[in-house]
Amino acid sequence: MASRKTRSSTAKASTEKPVESPKTTKVSKSTKSTKPNKTSKTSKNVVEDSKPEAPKSTNSNVINDEEVVQAINIKDKAIENAVSALSKWNKKQQETSAKKNLFDEDDEEIPVYLQVTANKYLSKSNVLKPRMITVPHPIHDLDDARVCIFVKDDLLDEESAARIEILKENELKNLAQIITVKDLKTKYNAYEKRRQLLSEYDIFLTDSSIANMIPKLLGKIFFESSKLPLTISVTENKKLSVDKFVKNFQKALNSIGFILPMGINMGFRLGMLGQDINNMKENIHAIARFLERFNIRLIQLKLTDSPSLPIYINKKIFTEDDVLKTDDTQNDGNRLNDIPLSIYAEGLKELGLDEEEANQIFCRKRKSDQLKDDSKTTTTKKSKN
Repeated sequence: MASRKTRSSTAKASTEKPVESPKTTKVSKSTKSTKPNKTSKTSKNVVEDSKPEAPKSTNSNVINDEEVVQAINIKDKAIENAVSALSKWNKKQQETSAKKNLFDEDDEEIPVYLQVTANKYLSKSNVLKPRMITVPHPIHDLDDARVCIFVKDDLLDEESAARIEILKENELKNLAQIITVKDLKTKYNAYEKRRQLLSEYDIFLTDSSIANMIPKLLGKIFFESSKLPLTISVTENKKLSVDKFVKNFQKALNSIGFILPMGINMGFRLGMLGQDINNMKENIHAIARFLERFNIRLIQLKLTDSPSLPIYINKKIFTEDDVLKTDDTQNDGNRLNDIPLSIYAEGLKELGLDEEEANQIFCRKRKSDQLKDDSKTTTTKKSKN
């Protein structure tokens, strides 16, 4: 708040000077000499202070220095201790469980999650479109991972379909199924069919041209799971671009999907518990760099049913900007807040008006009532006289 006041004051000063002294404006227009003067020094200082803004990146994974709110430094030792404790907890649960499984699950089959808690809402609105963070190491085993992509109707012609079949041997070897919108509406309309679809594939992708339709077509079962359908662009000029498809397909395989919620809690799936610990640490650091644009309070590691183990704690819960500052000059104008509201003011609030608007109307009514009372007293005094 303080910084905004200083900027506004300097802006006023710069606009008032040329109005007060028009002679200086004439001199500044005709100055072409090499001798330094006061105006040139001040202009140099203004140029140095006003640095050009960096262009906004369209990629949500790129973080500019201006976007960084806080530096998040997660120690590798904290990650190692948390993963070791979760692994021990998982083995103990399998040993002491009353219901023994026929086959014990290894750490390579146990998913691990990163839980994030912020001090403020992470988003101002609910957006169901998943976002992606590119990480150094894929969280899936790409040797066995099966990918399903949803595309719009009539996107594939014979030529592009034949080329995709050839690319399945190398660049698109993980592509297992292509499903159109028509098939989603007919074949996978039932809940059990969508549940079966969710269990058959490891990764789901969506053509960006139908991203707004996907939440309604897939339903709650997909968006409450960790297999969020990641959105990629596969078209150019409303036609399928195979090269663009392959490029964004490979990028999605090396990314982690998430939804930025209108709340303070968010989760990321990091892969399996038995993966290489160094790969997990590098992926966590990549997510932490993305989270630096938010005011994060707590970051934890956990399994599906395990307790959460903290790996980062921010002791500074709020900043100076979060503290409400009141001006003493405004206290005189806001004395209505100390006066109890009458039935008239309560009625205004019931009509749906804001409290500030209701107070303004109530203030005008009080003034008009006072004027009426004053006029009555003056008339009574005159009549007595």
